[in-house]
Amino acid sequence: MERAARPLPGIDQSKDDRIEIWGTRIGRTLSVAAFIVLAVYLMLTYLR
Repeated sequence: MERAARPLPGIDQSKDDRIEIWGTRIGRTLSVAAFIVLAVYLMLTYLR
């Protein structure tokens, strides 16, 4: 469980570049949000 929680905040990136860390956090968070929105949309469209 701990291993799965580490990638989202961008901890696995180099600690020297703060912009890279924040970019990674934002990108990964948006991709998770897009996946959830897409999953809900597909469920509402095709499972009715």
